[in-house]
Amino acid sequence: NGQNNNNGRLLTCVYYLNADWDLRAGGHLRLLEKRRPGHSDLDDTKGMHILAEVPPLLDTLVLFWSDEVPHEVLPPSHGKRRAVSVWYLCPRLGAGHFTADNAESW
Repeated sequence: NGQNNNNGRLLTCVYYLNADWDLRAGGHLRLLEKRRPGHSDLDDTKGMHILAEVPPLLDTLVLFWSDEVPHEVLPPSHGKRRAVSVWYLCPRLGAGHFTADNAESW
């Protein structure tokens, strides 16, 4: 969900595979920004401003900094959303961070 900045992910890449996706089904990827002091006119989502909502349409590629852009995936009202997700990992933490011993962090 983009809230755990200690999971070693630096860059997130999501590629959607949903042909003929019904936009009314939802399932969007919501990219957020922390609310800035003095900007009370922003949309409030758990104290965050919505930067973008990306529908899971076929051939859509989304890239964002995992450790800097909070995000959430909205549930679809029907159907299954298909995507390929790839992460560029921090060389310091590496893939070893994604082991059964560290399952709670990812």
